[in-house]
Amino acid sequence: MSTLDAILSLEDHHCRFPIGEGEDFHFCGMKRTQGLPYCEPHARKCFTRDIDPVKEADAPARELEAVE
Repeated sequence: MSTLDAILSLEDHHCRFPIGEGEDFHFCGMKRTQGLPYCEPHARKCFTRDIDPVKEADAPARELEAVE
């Protein structure tokens, strides 16, 4: 599958975690976590902040504080 085919095959509910390269390139495609581009296992792997990315995605939006 070409990279373009892999991108075009994604639907809104698919995990966008990239896997492989060249002819083996594809996206995870599992059901993504609402508010995140990835499924729960890939979100936990990619987002390494001190917060739980899955719980944070479900939380109400907060305004970002200005950094001085």
